[in-house]
Amino acid sequence: MTRLTAKRWATASRSRNWRSPREVLAGIGLTPEDVDTVFITHAHFDHFGNVEDFPNAKFYIQEREIAKWVWAMSLPERMRWMMVAVDPGDIVRGVELARDRRLITVNGAVENVLPGIDLHLAEDSHTYGSMWVTVRNDGQTQTADPWVLTGDLVYVFENVKGPGAAVDAGEIYVPVGLAVGSQTNLVLATEEMMKQAGYDAHRVIPVHEERLRDTFPSRITKDGLRISEICLADGEASKVA
Repeated sequence: MTRLTAKRWATASRSRNWRSPREVLAGIGLTPEDVDTVFITHAHFDHFGNVEDFPNAKFYIQEREIAKWVWAMSLPERMRWMMVAVDPGDIVRGVELARDRRLITVNGAVENVLPGIDLHLAEDSHTYGSMWVTVRNDGQTQTADPWVLTGDLVYVFENVKGPGAAVDAGEIYVPVGLAVGSQTNLVLATEEMMKQAGYDAHRVIPVHEERLRDTFPSRITKDGLRISEICLADGEASKVA
């Protein structure tokens, strides 16, 4: 099997300014070795590539996500559309992580996977087993400080606050275009994420959204990388000030 690195995928998809995890993390004073936990929201190459660069990390992924990509890899070539944006090598490396006891599969919602952090499943939506993450920044069960990391279930701000004129409405949820699952499930997942955030769209974070730099404190590193600071833990120094 040909191995396609994240860098090669990034080049093929015309992404610019690709940098290794080591270079990216250096911008906030960390190394890949410092990372002990990674939440894989889904297995597309830009979210599941480079796992080998984090030698001390354990990786959380939904059981359905990894299992269904193995299934999709086994389908006839004429059905290969379902592998769009997936590097088969990443799936193989995910299985190897399981062999090495470093891949932790979860099945559905998990509360307090780490203190104040919850995982949620959005089945058959953007991907087969997409996952989103709630960070309760105050650590309370009934939190007053929730943040939702959407993976690609919300890609840009318009997925949460899109134009609704076509259906004679104001702002509506507009599902992400690429989905192996149901657009309806994407809309329902968006509702769940907004509910978790108290319907404050500011707290629902689309990680691909370039305009995060206009919403949150941000800076550009000497290598041209942008760092946006969503929120800080108590006592933690700013990485962008």
